[in-house]
Amino acid sequence: MVLVKKWFPALAICAFLFWSSSRSNMEISPDKSVDFPTRKIVHFLIYGALCVSLYRATGSLALSVILAGLYGLFDEYHQLFTPLRSGKMSDVVIDLLGATSGASLLWKFYPNLPKILKNWLKP
Repeated sequence: MVLVKKWFPALAICAFLFWSSSRSNMEISPDKSVDFPTRKIVHFLIYGALCVSLYRATGSLALSVILAGLYGLFDEYHQLFTPLRSGKMSDVVIDLLGATSGASLLWKFYPNLPKILKNWLKP
């Protein structure tokens, strides 16, 4: 039960990412000048969150970044088989940057986090 509790947030994010990358039309705004940067920012942020949730499950920042990066690679590969979608290495790089940023922020601010968050993150 503890194993499920630790992994649930990461698996929920992965399930959401899989679902969203299975959709053919993920347009946020009809204006491409808004849609493109918004989607890239969301990529960055969601993979930062994935990395933090993977840290909760694994207890290792390095492993969390690696797993988040591998999931980003898998997600882009999966999009190759989705109509009207394409897999891009630039998105994998953005995903990896987001994961690395999430790990860096966690490493930097973990000592100052409130006890309730430290307990939630404790592997």
